[in-house]
Amino acid sequence: MADIALLRQGTLFADLSDDEILRFAQISDKIELKSGDVIIEEGAEGDALYIVEDGQVVVTKSEGEVRSTIVTLERGEQFGEMSLIEAAPTSARVSADGAVTVLKIPRVKFLELLDSDNAIGAKVYKALAHSLSRRLRQTSADLVTWKPGFDF
Repeated sequence: MADIALLRQGTLFADLSDDEILRFAQISDKIELKSGDVIIEEGAEGDALYIVEDGQVVVTKSEGEVRSTIVTLERGEQFGEMSLIEAAPTSARVSADGAVTVLKIPRVKFLELLDSDNAIGAKVYKALAHSLSRRLRQTSADLVTWKPGFDF
């Protein structure tokens, strides 16, 4: 079961009570990975929200033969949020950069919990909208100053 303090670090759960966060902790799975393990493959159907518990993950995107690093995420940071909204192909690859432990909250369990409690659903959807909005604003700002950098 997930640590409530860790879940509270994530933007989706910051406004929830301990009892409400506990409900998400109960549906989460802890996954241990080794360096290079792929957590989410670009283009695969997304099926979960992930939160980094220990270590760090790297988010990359490919264009043909070129793979570029988008961001590195550390303890308390989340990824896979878009998969909670729609069952669509993922936009990037996320892989372990060294030994990593992540919490995984499967999309089906996440949606069942939100559907079962409207108050929790409203808080989490509001936080999700804010999180995605911040990322979109950051992406827009990054595009203004973007200089190609390639990892081969």
